[in-house]
Amino acid sequence: ALPLASSSYPTGQVNRASLTNYQIDHNLLAVATKRFSDMFSGSLSLGQNFNVRSYSQLQAVGRDFIAPTVFTLNNTVTVLPLEYQSLQHLRAYFAIANLDVSDQLYLQAAARNDASSTFGKSAQNNWFPKFSASWLFSNFLKLRESGTFSFGKVRAAYGVTGREPAPYQVLSGFATANLGDGWGPFLTPTQNGNGGLYSGASRPQPNLKPERNAETEVGLDLGFFASRVDVGLTLYKGKSTDVIFDLPLPPSTGYQTQAQNAGTIENSGTELTINFRPISRAKFTLDIGVQFAKNDNQVADLRGAEFVNYGGTTGFGFDPVAKKGFPVGSWYDYDWAKCHYAETDNIHDGVNINTLCTAAKMPEGAVYIGADGFPLGDDKRRIVGNPLPKWTSGFSTNVTLFKQWRLSALLDVRRGNKVWNGTIGALHNFGRSKDTEIRGQQRTFGTDFFVGPVFGPGASKAVTIDQGWFQGLGSSFTGYGAPFLEDASFTKLREVSVAYTVDAGIVKSWFGASSMDIRLSGRNLALWTKYSGIDPEANLTGTDASRGLDWFGNPLTKSVALTISINR
Repeated sequence: ALPLASSSYPTGQVNRASLTNYQIDHNLLAVATKRFSDMFSGSLSLGQNFNVRSYSQLQAVGRDFIAPTVFTLNNTVTVLPLEYQSLQHLRAYFAIANLDVSDQLYLQAAARNDASSTFGKSAQNNWFPKFSASWLFSNFLKLRESGTFSFGKVRAAYGVTGREPAPYQVLSGFATANLGDGWGPFLTPTQNGNGGLYSGASRPQPNLKPERNAETEVGLDLGFFASRVDVGLTLYKGKSTDVIFDLPLPPSTGYQTQAQNAGTIENSGTELTINFRPISRAKFTLDIGVQFAKNDNQVADLRGAEFVNYGGTTGFGFDPVAKKGFPVGSWYDYDWAKCHYAETDNIHDGVNINTLCTAAKMPEGAVYIGADGFPLGDDKRRIVGNPLPKWTSGFSTNVTLFKQWRLSALLDVRRGNKVWNGTIGALHNFGRSKDTEIRGQQRTFGTDFFVGPVFGPGASKAVTIDQGWFQGLGSSFTGYGAPFLEDASFTKLREVSVAYTVDAGIVKSWFGASSMDIRLSGRNLALWTKYSGIDPEANLTGTDASRGLDWFGNPLTKSVALTISINR
């Protein structure tokens, strides 16, 4: 409920909803195994899967309270109903064949055929194959488990997976909600007491296919010192095709968008894991794990579209998009005039900024300062950054004492990710941020204000920073969101826990159980970052596809939990 005088609905609002998810999953599996000789054995699995997912939403929103402190639908002037239902059917058949050669070479081939109610008529059945092979060469070399080099395996795999379209994108339908034109109050299709319907904003796509992701992976697993140390290295490269985007349509069609299999996205990366077990005794064990991952993502094709909104729009112009040559979810917005060597249209007031950048030997992203000592606003929207980290890492440790005490900790590290600090950009406009306390003082861009490489006729000129700056180019409200991008690299103590197992006779006599686990854990207890906002993981759209949007959000919660488990 939103009480009277709330910022988003001053006259009060109350919301009541019932959300129901219902799923039936049916599987049939037949497995046959055979040992052909001392060297060869194999298995064959045939299966069928049938899945039904139903979702229903029944909601009512009451607005304009009659009495100020009664938060019920009956206490509102206007009640708006909302009802939505969806039903999805998936039918699949699959086969998996395995071959084991001399207990060291393992081969697998698999195929799956899916048919879904969300597929278009021309793509009702789709095949998804998979192949993998691994060679346990430590068995071939007859390495000893107790030796310095105790284990070795190489592996390779290729597979194709699919992703269903959202329900009802292949069908046309009608809506009853109010109409908005972006200017005046909402319009209703009901006129003079007569009910009305209108066609939805999205045009149906009867030929919609599932998204397909094909990935090739190679890896190496090694063990040393009787497996006290193990190392795993994985290299992968994948391509997602037929990626579904809502492409814009001309208004003359009567629709705004249409779902299309319009995208191709490429991924490649590296994953490395190292685990140490330096102490392994009856009363004391110590395990240490290190993980590292790096992923490169790029949109390879959009079938002619310049860009496509990805994960919705923020409403501030600072929108995540898919654009060819850039990572998915990159931000598209206005910035100050800067060096953009990869772009040929870096023109401002008839001046080629890149030509000036080259002459001044400036790096990519250097800011052009006008003769008045201030930056110039770029009048063209561009890709200004993305929220994806350059690499991630994790450190974990587990300690066991006397077989009953267990201590563990997990450290999460991310580097190179950006966050749009729209909160500080808005506070600049209202003069409420600490940054605005310098009003009336003189600063020099690049030296003691927005420190970084600058060039241009006013590059070394000191200027007075006043209200005009903080409500102009120094505010995200003017449409220049890129200056409020910040490096949001962080290290976070993700979890710490201590657990104790009670296996004394009292547990059996009191609870009829074999043991009882008592665990005290804490999450997100410490954060190390240079990000000026409240939390580098705060996000305007929650778990939506858009990430890295800080707009008056809440930090991740710190929590402490006590868990008691009884084991029979």
